[in-house]
Amino acid sequence: MIVGALMAIVAGPAAAQQVDGGFPVDIIPALKAQQVTDGGDPTRILGGDVAGDGAWPWQVGLVSTDASSVFEGQFCGGSFITSRWVLTAAHCVYEEHRNGTQRLMEPEEFSVLAGTNVLLDGEGDMIPVDLVIPHANYNPVLFENDIALVRLARPAQGVAVSTIRLSTQSVEGNYARPGTEAIVTGWGRLEDGTYPIDLRQVAITVFDTDECNRAVIEEDPISENMICSGALKGGIGSCSGDSGGPLIVALPDGDYMQVGVVSWGYTSEDSIAGCDLTVDFSAYARVARYQDWIRNAIVSAN
Repeated sequence: MIVGALMAIVAGPAAAQQVDGGFPVDIIPALKAQQVTDGGDPTRILGGDVAGDGAWPWQVGLVSTDASSVFEGQFCGGSFITSRWVLTAAHCVYEEHRNGTQRLMEPEEFSVLAGTNVLLDGEGDMIPVDLVIPHANYNPVLFENDIALVRLARPAQGVAVSTIRLSTQSVEGNYARPGTEAIVTGWGRLEDGTYPIDLRQVAITVFDTDECNRAVIEEDPISENMICSGALKGGIGSCSGDSGGPLIVALPDGDYMQVGVVSWGYTSEDSIAGCDLTVDFSAYARVARYQDWIRNAIVSAN
């Protein structure tokens, strides 16, 4: 049985104790800046590999506008679902403080990096944001409805990007049933505590929700609005900085479909950056449950 604290995959308690500010827009850039100062090697999504050039062209990074570099400023991920709309996690667009207060970020506080798999200044297209829409019923304690939309001021320019197909309740059972291999991508923290410059990818497995809930001490922390996914050997999956990124599955036609949004995992005092490497799984917002919300939010905003 797993005993630990439930935590958004942005930063763990050890990080929160070292750096003042809010999750995730202050904490992760501060940790990255410290890595640069210390001369750390920003060489993972836990247990993953470097993604190839041009792979996962829907992947984007959310980058703080007041950071000194793209690398230091990237604090969350996301995915293109139309040319001007990005899907991400609700906890990525709130500045959450240790005293329990939270504030919705203003559009001018961050930009969206598109068309590159490397966090280097001058690479890709940095696109301004003009609207942020978190789910109205987002619960920062239970991470229910941990999903948000970000509207871009313009489409990507001068780079190759594409959108990702979203899962629906009618097809999810065919392509994301327990036992299905899924892929999660991001620039999240590595096992050695550093953050990567290159986008990482890792194959994990979709687990049965009831089995995941039976493995933890809390009462059913994974709801019907979430997907449980990971690896039986542990130490593989998403970690600090991967939040908001896509969990995808392969389709028979060679295309991919997004079934989840990186949301939360377990943390322990002695784990790397709060990510418990002994835990088999993390939780992802179940995209199929939010098709109506996504559609209605975009229509209303347009």
